[in-house]
Amino acid sequence: MSAELFDGLDDAARAELRTQLRRRDLAAGDVLCRAGDSSDCLYVVESGLLQVLDGESGEVLGRQRVGDVVGEVALLTRDPRSATLVAQVPSVVSELSRDDFLTAATHHPRLLVNLATIVSRRLVSRTAPAQAAVTALVVRPEGWEGEGVATTAARASSAAPLTVLDGSGPLAQLLAAIDAAVGSPVLVRVPSDAEHLTQVLALCDRTLAVAGPRARALPAGAERVDPGVDPARLGRRLAHASVGIAFGAGGAKGWAHVGVLRSLERAGYVVDAVAGSSVGAWVGAWTALGHDAAEVEGVLRERFDDYAVHAIFRQGGPQGTAVMTRAARETTRDAQFADLPVPLTVLAADLAGKQPAVLDTGSVARALVTAMTVPGLYPPVRTGDRRLVDAVVLSPVPTSALTGAPPRGELSTTRSSPRRRASSSPAAKAASPSAVGT
Repeated sequence: MSAELFDGLDDAARAELRTQLRRRDLAAGDVLCRAGDSSDCLYVVESGLLQVLDGESGEVLGRQRVGDVVGEVALLTRDPRSATLVAQVPSVVSELSRDDFLTAATHHPRLLVNLATIVSRRLVSRTAPAQAAVTALVVRPEGWEGEGVATTAARASSAAPLTVLDGSGPLAQLLAAIDAAVGSPVLVRVPSDAEHLTQVLALCDRTLAVAGPRARALPAGAERVDPGVDPARLGRRLAHASVGIAFGAGGAKGWAHVGVLRSLERAGYVVDAVAGSSVGAWVGAWTALGHDAAEVEGVLRERFDDYAVHAIFRQGGPQGTAVMTRAARETTRDAQFADLPVPLTVLAADLAGKQPAVLDTGSVARALVTAMTVPGLYPPVRTGDRRLVDAVVLSPVPTSALTGAPPRGELSTTRSSPRRRASSSPAAKAASPSAVGT
């Protein structure tokens, strides 16, 4: 009886509750409850693993592991079950009826406190991005040369001790090891030709598969990782310590971005993805090229002197465009987006479509000039049917460019130079409201 629901209860209280729990043994594939069923009890997972499925689509919404409490909201509201629970492997759950819980709570008020904590955490998880507790890394049968570096980087950057497990052994042994690591992130390494690959992946919350574009079909739900990816970057992603920065628009804010970079460097962060609007796109491009805070500041001081500021932000027109174009080409060395060590997304605004426009291919310099085409000072940049201007009018801080789909840089074959260990301390994350961790 190690579930969070029973935290803080003495041995006598636990013994009393134990007599009120009803054991349910489930074979693999057994349904514990279905969405829409009436509810008058909660369940505690004693062993095994339950999948949480959407009642209509059958999509896997999550997993309930040893010690997890299921049905806590229904216990209070008596609303119908909101999801279907299916045993993924042979499992044991303990059932506690609503009446027995309320009776026990009158003698042991701590139960109500624990239940409120569980409900609160569950509600918060619905609005906060979920982090996979167990990640499967599928590698080729002959292995992957970057695996050691990726694992070392994942261990070094993980906020909590990372447990690394071999997924090629007996399934029951693997599940027991995952359960023993409760509260800590787990990385399961499994070869793509493992006999029980499907069953192993079913135990994990997400799957990353190291496979080239010509590889056979990936396991269902897996994200493809190119074998040429920077293994240290992948390691930070495995540990949820990968950081992307969205540099905002606003002219003089370009200097404020330098302070953010400096704070992140002091905290030990490594930037793995960048997005930028307006002047933020310029700072983002220099960061993506590998410049540190001091070097970015140096470029700003050199290129945005009194003459350049007057030409770009006050005079505009052909003269401003010429100054911007020259500065963009020279400070980016005419780089293409595909050449950048760190993936970059530049945001502009499409006046024709009245929506943000993503620029992440072709010439970086051209994208920077487009990103700082201020309405009123410059005519829109026409690209096909689009009329592009400074994104400050629609997406001044482009955080959306760093969320959702996996970073484009995971397909990059360019390896960045070694940097300091990435930290996941809350203090470092507070350095900028536009820093996004994955």
